[in-house]
Amino acid sequence: HIGGKGSVSAPFFDRPADTTTIITQMATRYQIPIVPAFVYREDDDTYSCNFSPMILLEGDLSDENVLRNTTLLNQITEEGIRKKKSQWFWLHRRWRPCCEK
Repeated sequence: HIGGKGSVSAPFFDRPADTTTIITQMATRYQIPIVPAFVYREDDDTYSCNFSPMILLEGDLSDENVLRNTTLLNQITEEGIRKKKSQWFWLHRRWRPCCEK
């Protein structure tokens, strides 16, 4: 959970969640490509690493664009989690009452 400056309230699994904007800001400002990667434990106790297509965020650093791109990254994260829901582990409370407006 991150709140305040440096975050936006972006949907994550259909709930508002304070989400850091640092990845969106850096990737947009410096035109750094993002390659989403997800590691899953397989039934035979091996691991697979799945890479999604590279993304190059477009637009400027306006509040609207930062929210749009941060929401996009949350959606990609959701897709990765949905592939193996039982393996999703978060180190802190992802949603807090402050986000539920």
